[in-house]
Amino acid sequence: MLFKHFIRKFVRCFGFITNREREKDFILDHIDHENQKQILDIGCWGSILPEDLGKKGHSVVGLDVQDYGEAKRFTFFKGDLIKDTLPFGDLSFDYVTCLSTIEHVGIGYYGDGAEQAGDRIAMEKIHHLLKDDGKLLVTIPFSGKYKQDNFQRIHTHKTFSKLIDGLFEISLERYWIPASKKHWIQASRMDAEKTYKAYSQSNNACFVLRKILK
Repeated sequence: MLFKHFIRKFVRCFGFITNREREKDFILDHIDHENQKQILDIGCWGSILPEDLGKKGHSVVGLDVQDYGEAKRFTFFKGDLIKDTLPFGDLSFDYVTCLSTIEHVGIGYYGDGAEQAGDRIAMEKIHHLLKDDGKLLVTIPFSGKYKQDNFQRIHTHKTFSKLIDGLFEISLERYWIPASKKHWIQASRMDAEKTYKAYSQSNNACFVLRKILK
């Protein structure tokens, strides 16, 4: 994990910003850092995001089905969001963050329980965990055509909107495409629906979602 982080930082020194760095920057840029917030980072394995949030003075909980290792400046819980009883209750968090995570939930690739509707179940649980004025910050692989395999789901705007229907509404959306494999640039949704040689698998979408009160 630290080696990957070093490589991304090294590449950034030369003016190149990777997809993962774009995602992390988006999340950090759209959290209110003026006051301490209660934040749940889902799928934190391999990510320094919860540590960065902790550095900014927030109370952070990381959740993953895999062991994180030494957790600095945040509390780590090993568990499955959709299968396990979690050690926190409803309305606990100001923010929930999912950095390239929701597309894997329920697939079973990372050792979580296989569940076809796992991503929808996860969204329902996140809805309960967020405070009424809470926000969900989520990043996903994005394309003009929906795809699913034994690793992930690649969403379109239509399929993602269906996933969050009745639970969240989009308050902000940003898209990124590969100028090169190591350098991603901001683009329109229309451009993000196209395919690029630099990374033909998918592009990237980042969302700030507002909880819909029921």
